[in-house]
Amino acid sequence: MKTTFICLANSKKYGERCISGIAVGKSDSGHVSFLKDNNRPKWIRPISNVQHGEIPVKLVKDIKILDIVGLKITQYCPNGYQSENVLFKPKSLKIVSSIKPSKNNLNKLIDGSHTTLFGNTGKAVSVEHSNELNYSLIFIKPQSFEVHENCYAFVRRVRGRFEYHGALYDLPITDVSFLQTLSNGVPSFSQDNVYLTISLGIEFKGWHYKLIAGVIFATE
Repeated sequence: MKTTFICLANSKKYGERCISGIAVGKSDSGHVSFLKDNNRPKWIRPISNVQHGEIPVKLVKDIKILDIVGLKITQYCPNGYQSENVLFKPKSLKIVSSIKPSKNNLNKLIDGSHTTLFGNTGKAVSVEHSNELNYSLIFIKPQSFEVHENCYAFVRRVRGRFEYHGALYDLPITDVSFLQTLSNGVPSFSQDNVYLTISLGIEFKGWHYKLIAGVIFATE
């Protein structure tokens, strides 16, 4: 089945990539419309047949956040809380167009159905709790946001601190494009213009850690 989605996450995963986004269609007027499933944005995460589902960099190296991507789905393959997973024909993956990072566009993508991230305000959820979830991606507009770094085992890690519905979070940033821009310093931005894609990672020592898989600054 042919489908299109707007890319909202583009992260490194086991040396390769993980991309995902919200499915889009065309409205009666011909404009892009964002699809929903059970009153939530309908997410799509293309995966491969390897153990952790990562996609080769060569397939997605030109894809950027806010690109509209087309592909041919061969199988829907939800895996527990990762309900968004789909297998696809690799050669069908292509950039169709893109949307502007305007507040009008981005506000339509916000998921307002949850006031916490994956059911709690911590940095991770237990495997037991993940069994109660049916989603692993959410697009939000935080009340505040700042970027900082720490060093663990001599590895530089970039993190984002933000407030969401009164709770404070401090999560790793895995957005490939955003991390590349940091070589020139943190871009200037207004707190009112920040949007984030939050992803729930695969299990690690009994926990699923939350990640900032996409950072978008509205320009209009």
